[in-house]
Amino acid sequence: MASAFARSSSPLPCAAGAALSKVAVRISSCFSWFGVMPGRCWITSAAAPETTAAAVTPTKHLRHALTRLARDHVAGRAQPADAIDIVNRFAAAPPLVPVLGPEGTITYAAATAGQALSSLARDAIDLFGSALVDRIRICEGEMCGLLFVDSSRPGKRRWCSMEWCGDHEKKRAAGRPVRRVDGTR
Repeated sequence: MASAFARSSSPLPCAAGAALSKVAVRISSCFSWFGVMPGRCWITSAAAPETTAAAVTPTKHLRHALTRLARDHVAGRAQPADAIDIVNRFAAAPPLVPVLGPEGTITYAAATAGQALSSLARDAIDLFGSALVDRIRICEGEMCGLLFVDSSRPGKRRWCSMEWCGDHEKKRAAGRPVRRVDGTR
């Protein structure tokens, strides 16, 4: 598989592996903020930047670059230099500022869209530069194709969500009626 990112063939041990798993989960779940994948976003509603027309274009540029990097990696193609440059440019901006709460909870101070995009780009760099890059998958659901990071122990996950695509595919294989995207059968 051709890739511009360093990888190892085995998962990372101990704390490093746990830290990168958190990054992968944050990247995977934060795709919802970009409209790529349903799920919970690690940017809380209190810290979510106000959406303005000026923030839409940069958001789309980063989303497109991350999607190209992930899909090209899964397909075994070389990483596009222009997409890498876009991610690095966003990562160079100041990131979100974490705030430690009284009960050990972490939240994020009021943010700008640029800070949120910078944090996402930095997390993407952590993901693409780790062994977890080989766990990026494209959902095998018939009408899906969403990107996700496979955090299962054996690394054999096929669907973005067992509750939706996995259930749909298993019912289809068993010849039972399935829900369509619009909720009908």
